[in-house]
Amino acid sequence: MQSPPASNISSAFVSGDVILDPYAVIAPGVILQANPEAQIRIATGVCIGMGAVLHAYSGTLKVEAGASIGARVLIRGAVTIGANACIGSEATVLDCAIAPDAVVPPRALIGDQSRQVQISENGVVESASGQEIGVAANSSLPAQAPEMADASQPQVYGKEYLNQLLDTLLPHRKAL
Repeated sequence: MQSPPASNISSAFVSGDVILDPYAVIAPGVILQANPEAQIRIATGVCIGMGAVLHAYSGTLKVEAGASIGARVLIRGAVTIGANACIGSEATVLDCAIAPDAVVPPRALIGDQSRQVQISENGVVESASGQEIGVAANSSLPAQAPEMADASQPQVYGKEYLNQLLDTLLPHRKAL
């Protein structure tokens, strides 16, 4: 029988009700903080990258076996990260569940309910509470879906805005 590896959590901050499997790998600078009445459960084979913050303020924050959490990730609240899921670096996960084997791209924001907006037919942007925020930047565009691009050419999102920015910063350049 193989003995558990020496845990290197001496450079991590652990506070509150935290159960960490001996086969989990914790990089330096990780913060595992469970408030009173909250818990953090880290299963076997979990890898948590440098500078990640896991903060359970209510309920249980659970990371299932084999999950990988990238560097500088923030996971906050009652969250379940499924088995073998991968959370990209600098992503933020708030009060939700990530399915097993799911991949969350780097810098993604998952579970934030405060920024939901509705765009009406006349282009007015309203918050979830019904308060008018402003006019959508692309409200002059036609409402129907754009034509499908040629499948052989990669689609570039925001190319027009990127060109405008580059024209402003570098007025003597050639257009992309």
